[in-house]
Amino acid sequence: RNRRRADVGMFEALFGKAKKRLSLDNLKTLHKALLDNLTVTAANKDWIVESLRSIAEIVIWGDQNDPAVFEFFME
Repeated sequence: RNRRRADVGMFEALFGKAKKRLSLDNLKTLHKALLDNLTVTAANKDWIVESLRSIAEIVIWGDQNDPAVFEFFME
């Protein structure tokens, strides 16, 4: 257990704090990334599909757990 915690600490030190997958913060990050990639290409199509799937999952989770997520989505 201690080693896993140390590994997570090292990861955060190198790459910054990990975002919770189901969170308003992650929804905002995905939204901005999609706005920065408005054109679908062969190179980014899989990433865009996965991002849209993740957004749908976050919104469904937010409907039950965090009203701010759904409010952001509706804006």
